[in-house]
Amino acid sequence: MSNELGLQLNISIPDVKEVQAQMVTAKNKAPLAVQRAINSTIKQVSRDVGKEAKQKYIISQPEVRKTLHLKKATKKDLTGVVSSRDDKKPKLYGFKVTPKQVITKQDAKPEFYAARIKKRVKEKNLTGNSERSKAFVAKMKSGHIGIFERMTGTKGTDGKEDLAELYSMSIPDMVKSRDVAFEIQQKGQTFLEAQVQTEIRRVMGLK
Repeated sequence: MSNELGLQLNISIPDVKEVQAQMVTAKNKAPLAVQRAINSTIKQVSRDVGKEAKQKYIISQPEVRKTLHLKKATKKDLTGVVSSRDDKKPKLYGFKVTPKQVITKQDAKPEFYAARIKKRVKEKNLTGNSERSKAFVAKMKSGHIGIFERMTGTKGTDGKEDLAELYSMSIPDMVKSRDVAFEIQQKGQTFLEAQVQTEIRRVMGLK
């Protein structure tokens, strides 16, 4: 149960022959039991993805779920896929930024701004480099607020150096990170194994 984008899971799909061995009186229904178990599992995995990502990153479950795509297993193709796909990277300002407010000319400017997208980690100081200035929070004429850096050596129409807004890693990258994907994989494997047994009993009329 894997995908080519975002989340990568190595969940072992049960062999139909092994399931048939448990369904002596209904061997022909083994593929159906496996199919149902896989489809129940991908639904569960899609829920776990949002929960695990929220525990590790400063992101909401609905934001994660919006990137998820499910491919259900069929009788001909006993493969279920959960993929996280989104080319857009969230704006860094939407995460933990300190200080968060726009600094006016009258305000004392901070030595530097800091930001983080993960929970339970130290904020990273956005001190810039040889090509970019220190980061700062600013409000554009459009009303958009973000955290920006000035690009050294450039010149915009206003005579000032061009601005570059800062973004976080993409949601698919958050989802496929080791600390998120490992937990999802472990839970998914356990759920699938239990669900196969549930579907065997259901198909055989034992439940």
